[in-house]
Amino acid sequence: MKRIARLSELAVALSMTLGSWAGAADQTILGKSFIVKNPGATDKRKVTGVGNETESAATIVGDPTVPSSVGGAFPGSPGGAILTIIANGDNPTSQTFGLKQGTSSTGKKFWRATGTGFKYKDGNGDQGPVKVVIIRKTTGGIFSIKAVIRGKHGPLNVVPPNLGTDGFMTLQLGGPTGLGDLYRVQFGADGSVKNDGDRLFKVRRPSLGG
Repeated sequence: MKRIARLSELAVALSMTLGSWAGAADQTILGKSFIVKNPGATDKRKVTGVGNETESAATIVGDPTVPSSVGGAFPGSPGGAILTIIANGDNPTSQTFGLKQGTSSTGKKFWRATGTGFKYKDGNGDQGPVKVVIIRKTTGGIFSIKAVIRGKHGPLNVVPPNLGTDGFMTLQLGGPTGLGDLYRVQFGADGSVKNDGDRLFKVRRPSLGG
């Protein structure tokens, strides 16, 4: 419980820091799975976070594809987005990534609208280790967030906490006049937790959204 309390305090601090410029609101999404892998070599590290909530009241506020004249303290905002990953436990690690707008080396835009939300894709690692970020809400009310980060294309400092207790993911969207909302996904100890030393940490299907 102390670990989860500390995680919640950190989440509040993050939301205050990231959302202070434009009075962005916080929205909480139920976590589905959080996997942190560290097979050995740093370029083999991988983090995957998925939030999924049915009949969700959450809405998408902010547009990472729209440039803004408002400056930001973090790279990638406003316009673009800011992704933060936290793996909590005996040896906690965290990392924040600025997901800027622009065009990749393949000639495609990093950010695009998908009809039900937005998708960030950087398969060649032009901007760092974040490969994919998806945020969307279907017409049936399913709200989902997914992030895939790989050490192959840049420093990935989030590793299994050994022993791990819980995880956290936040996504701050940009917007035309400032920052959009901050989406928080918690992968708590109420889920199925698996530890394999410093090689693997996994949380699946927590029941609490935070």
